[in-house]
Amino acid sequence: MIDKTPPKPPNTEERPGPAWDFAAFSRLELERRRNSDKDFDPGVFHDAVALVLGKINSLNDSDDGGSDDDHQ
Repeated sequence: MIDKTPPKPPNTEERPGPAWDFAAFSRLELERRRNSDKDFDPGVFHDAVALVLGKINSLNDSDDGGSDDDHQ
């Protein structure tokens, strides 16, 4: 039997904003996908979430303290 328990996602509790929002969405999406009838690989899902969270965090780290939205 395949273990469908992915590793714990990266901790984003100390970083509010987009990373926290995406992590919350990901937890709900993980449960939804686990409960679906389709084949699901939680390891791939976790890797994708970690990749996106890393990108969000790197964007936040590179923020120079200017405008919250630099894409106007």
